[in-house]
Amino acid sequence: MILGLNECGFVEEAIVKFMSMDVQPNSTTLVIVMSACSSLGALKFGKSIHGYCMRKLSVRNVILENAVLDFYMRCGSLVNARYLFVNMPKRYVYSWTSMVGGYAQRGFCNEAVMLFQEKVQGEEVEPNEATIVNVLSACSSTRHSTIYKLLVEV
Repeated sequence: MILGLNECGFVEEAIVKFMSMDVQPNSTTLVIVMSACSSLGALKFGKSIHGYCMRKLSVRNVILENAVLDFYMRCGSLVNARYLFVNMPKRYVYSWTSMVGGYAQRGFCNEAVMLFQEKVQGEEVEPNEATIVNVLSACSSTRHSTIYKLLVEV
């Protein structure tokens, strides 16, 4: 029900439905709620959901962690996003893309480029098309010529 409401654009209703649940939410439900919070820019409520996840979930879930990371970036909470990103046990391409894109969209283009350079040099994961688009967006704002060399190497 929560997923359907969220996907149909009834984001507030999805959150209200979540709040009225009488069972513990699973990680899938929490991912949906984080997405709804991202859509609304509901930083305070999303932070409370993140806190709930840290207190109640005993097993780490990479999809949920990336949903929380994306939530913080979309809400402009770059410090929280960076803290979460740095402390992730394993970062996937989506984690890197979310950070690079979030920095670029918020006008922190040098940070986006530096993070991309760190990713490419560390060879932790291969960039995908979305990562490349995000870093090119950042490059166009900063006139970073060295990044083009990195992109050619990738």
